[in-house]
Amino acid sequence: MFIKQNTLLNYEGYKINMSKLIHRQHQKEKLEPSNITEEELLNRRAKNHFQQMKDVALNPESIENDLLMSFQSEGLTFMKPEMNVGPQLMLNETEFHKPEITDVQFIQNFVVKEAFYRDQIKNNFSGEDLKERLAQFEQSVTRAKEKLVGLYSESIGRFFNNEESWIYNDNPIFQEVSQEKGEKLFNVESFKQHVITIMEKQGEQLKKIKDANKDLWQTMIETGGRSLHLFQNELKSTTDQTMATNFSLEEMSYTDMKELGTFIDAIGKGISTNSEIFLGAYLGQMQGKTSLFLNNSSLSENMKKKLQETVQSKIGTKIKWTKLSPEINAQLSANRGNKSDWVDDFRAIIERIDVEKILSQKNEALEDTFQKFQQLALNPAEQFRFNYMNALNSLKQTLGSDRFAIGSIDILTQDWNTFTNALSIEPSIKQQYLIPSKDFSILDERV
Repeated sequence: MFIKQNTLLNYEGYKINMSKLIHRQHQKEKLEPSNITEEELLNRRAKNHFQQMKDVALNPESIENDLLMSFQSEGLTFMKPEMNVGPQLMLNETEFHKPEITDVQFIQNFVVKEAFYRDQIKNNFSGEDLKERLAQFEQSVTRAKEKLVGLYSESIGRFFNNEESWIYNDNPIFQEVSQEKGEKLFNVESFKQHVITIMEKQGEQLKKIKDANKDLWQTMIETGGRSLHLFQNELKSTTDQTMATNFSLEEMSYTDMKELGTFIDAIGKGISTNSEIFLGAYLGQMQGKTSLFLNNSSLSENMKKKLQETVQSKIGTKIKWTKLSPEINAQLSANRGNKSDWVDDFRAIIERIDVEKILSQKNEALEDTFQKFQQLALNPAEQFRFNYMNALNSLKQTLGSDRFAIGSIDILTQDWNTFTNALSIEPSIKQQYLIPSKDFSILDERV
């Protein structure tokens, strides 16, 4: 609960940084050293800095923008101008872009920033101005919270409800018709309320942390939030300890939310390809990554089961549409019309073709490669690289030596290494799972 004082970016450190700024300002203004002392320059610069905090950082638009940036940055965008790149634009959902927020860390960032700005406003304004500022602030908080919680919940919902377009070969008609009668397994609205409840509880926890570190908090307020991350980290550590009970998928624990975000980022964004062999390798690797991750995670058993089922469902759906697409596309190509005509045609084709017969026919190129790559992650760590490199060699020989083959190997190795770096395992073991990349000549050598 108590934050170590020696971890604070102390005020003297702040003075040193300010002195550098003053020196540059001094040169710019071409002031003679005898005109003003360095201490006076320091105080003048500090006053200007805090006046800027009052005039710029504490206006409603700046506050809302900075709260929205909680998904990307621990610190204040006011202190990091390079981070202020238009969060409203970055988080805007369009027909072609759906923002993804899967890292639950935004919650601590947001809660601490909210408390910081509220105290800053109280510290800098008074009377009717203070009342008006606080009213505007609460509106900014509400809008930013609804935006972030909504995007986070929808991102998690897209994962559990299989709403990623790559599963359906990036065909919106396939996805639309496929999900028409399908029941969504994850209730986004219920999860939103759960996240808001967690944020409220963290707000209460932060009050305790502030009370136990009053001097440190006040120093942070007076120095413009330069040790904000200390309170965000402290809140994170206490949350890890206190949010440990979950009753349903939509009421998952904070620990599960944290691990889930890591998993979603590490498992990969999927691919669309006409090569069934390459697709089999990618999907097999995805299944193998899932097994390896779950065996080395602190997820609850309920969440492990849900994740395994979700990934298997994605893979099964992808294979299903890969098998059905040739016949469907062949029949669709004979018809032309608007989108609704295509959807009607699709329904008619599904009713007409023998779906079960098509799906029961084995696609050896896809399914054999899938099985081979799925099994690789189950090997002991010390054997993994040997077996994986041999599998890549075999895949390369099948695909050929053209640019597509080299690119496919590159995608697989990068995909695997990105996943491996996210694993919570000993560095020495992790090293055994990492695969050399970019040097494809190694694939032609005995390993």
